[in-house]
Amino acid sequence: MDNVPRLKSTLLNEVNNKWYYKGTPYTGIIFFDKEDSQLDVYIAHEGILIEPYISPCRHNLPSIIQLDATEFSCEIDDIHGSGAIPQLYKNKLYQGMSYTFIDGKCDLELYTHEDGISENRIEWNLNSYDPKEFFLNHHSDNLMYSYNLTWNKVQFSYRDWNYEYKEEIVSIEYHPITKRVRKFKATRNALVNKRYLSCPINVPEVYRKIESYHDIIFDDFFILDLDKQIQEEFFKLWINNESFKYVETLYIKNIENFKELSLLNNKSIFSNLKKVWLKNVTSLDKDRLEVIQPKFEVVIL
Repeated sequence: MDNVPRLKSTLLNEVNNKWYYKGTPYTGIIFFDKEDSQLDVYIAHEGILIEPYISPCRHNLPSIIQLDATEFSCEIDDIHGSGAIPQLYKNKLYQGMSYTFIDGKCDLELYTHEDGISENRIEWNLNSYDPKEFFLNHHSDNLMYSYNLTWNKVQFSYRDWNYEYKEEIVSIEYHPITKRVRKFKATRNALVNKRYLSCPINVPEVYRKIESYHDIIFDDFFILDLDKQIQEEFFKLWINNESFKYVETLYIKNIENFKELSLLNNKSIFSNLKKVWLKNVTSLDKDRLEVIQPKFEVVIL
């Protein structure tokens, strides 16, 4: 579903079994308070309650309880010593959904496993209906989605483990103002079948950025990690688009997939290139580098 408001019922008015927000029939999520910090949560459309809300955090997972954890979710010691804070309810670890609120608006929803540790979580922007951050590991479907938005960075990652021999991946990082891409990782199938669009939380700008991969411009520091089946093809696209014109430091994950290392020496393509970081370098790769006599600093990781 599209990103919608998430409000406590106390912020709404009910008239003739219809819910209103500021005089307008309400479409969004409504949280109803119950005893002992428990909640009932419903989807409303044009003021009418349609069905119970099932958070993307609990996709195909059981939910014993739903809680308003605003008062206690961050007050628990890390008893596991793992950096993951277990959730307690009535002094016991619990499995289920918990939500936190600021002035009746939901800013966080998360699912807690039977060991009391939260994995799947969504943090919402209270000034819009958009997410600030989410991590959704849908084990039953072998899919994972993650997203993070800050003032200088947008990150999105999609992984699909439904293939026998390897996972399908799309991962992108770019600056929200300049739109220049800092990281791009992809396999051909993931770009062709576009299953990343199945993400239950809508991030349309990210989708548009991925789909227009042939037109993207890279930032001064750029991490490249492509499926070897598409690396040569994409390099040609990006050269024609002058995508590398701002790149000063290039981090290449698998240099063995680059047939034409001499392109890195071409100043009409890499006019600002000063340093190349390389990973998974073999002795043969080192020999290939020596042949081209690189005009940039080489750092082998």
